[in-house]
Amino acid sequence: MGIGYAREKLSTAVRRALLHDGSLQERLAAGLNTGVGRLFSTHRDCLPRELQKKFDALWKVCTRRTDASGQHTPVELTVSKMTNTKTRKCLDELFTLYVRVAENLY
Repeated sequence: MGIGYAREKLSTAVRRALLHDGSLQERLAAGLNTGVGRLFSTHRDCLPRELQKKFDALWKVCTRRTDASGQHTPVELTVSKMTNTKTRKCLDELFTLYVRVAENLY
């Protein structure tokens, strides 16, 4: 897996966030719950080091809370408590990562 696969996964995440009908928080959670976190946590060679660090920072901010019952993902729990300002910043980070990955392909 390489940067092309990373672009595909980030594209799916951004598209899902853009097309979701819910609140900003629900949009961010929808985008991040596409499996993108699992991908970049286990296949760390998909992103250049600088972008991996940026993704790790975004993921850490968006997964601080956990649910012992297992009914909600850490992303859902954490993002649901974010302010709109913080959520917009995270959505911008996700989009910026996608753009930077796409730029690395060309």
